[in-house]
Amino acid sequence: IRSTCVLISEDDQRTLQATVHGRIASHYYISYKTINMFAQRVTSNTNIADLIDIISSAHEYAEMPVKFLLRDK
Repeated sequence: IRSTCVLISEDDQRTLQATVHGRIASHYYISYKTINMFAQRVTSNTNIADLIDIISSAHEYAEMPVKFLLRDK
């Protein structure tokens, strides 16, 4: 996966510079996979339902156990 978190200098191919996405991911402890997915899927036309879907698709949620409560009717 090509990350949108860092830029590699074209001059020496060794110098790294954090992008805006990289700084956001670092500040909020977000995986590079998640920030890359956000960068691809969030647009100015994204509505609330789509935003909830995008956020719930975050890599970090894959590791969280989910419990369902069943209610008797």
